[in-house]
Amino acid sequence: MRSAPPTAADFDPLIALYNARRYVELESQVRALLAQHPHAAFAWQLLGGALQMQGKDALTAFQKTAELSPSDASAHFNLGVAFKSADQLEQAAASYRRALKLKPQYIEALSNLGGVLQDLGQLEEAVQSYRQGIAIQPNTAELHNSLGTALKNRGQLNEARQSY
Repeated sequence: MRSAPPTAADFDPLIALYNARRYVELESQVRALLAQHPHAAFAWQLLGGALQMQGKDALTAFQKTAELSPSDASAHFNLGVAFKSADQLEQAAASYRRALKLKPQYIEALSNLGGVLQDLGQLEEAVQSYRQGIAIQPNTAELHNSLGTALKNRGQLNEARQSY
């Protein structure tokens, strides 16, 4: 007989561990929860966060989160971060794009996508990503700075200065 899925109350102490930055203990407790509930997407997300904060490989945990929550933009965003950390830039860009399909105004995804596109040498697309983010949140200094860098790398120095 299958046990009932974990409830919000089951996750409260785990979230408290995350907020207290007790990542080793969190990892252990989440793994125990996942042994009983392997399809609990939020548990996989917590595991990924715990691993990431310890500097460990979180890719598998975030892949499982995205697999179990295909319509969750943050799951795809976190997967993009994990791919970027693993230097899998094409996959990171694809994950950020999936997050943006689900949540088109996801500023962090636009910013991170721009950064990955710059790393891939796709400067025109990076500029577009940053400009899209600036159109949504015009006062985000990080986006203006990143746009300036992308424009500078394209040789558009006057536009880069304006963005900076």
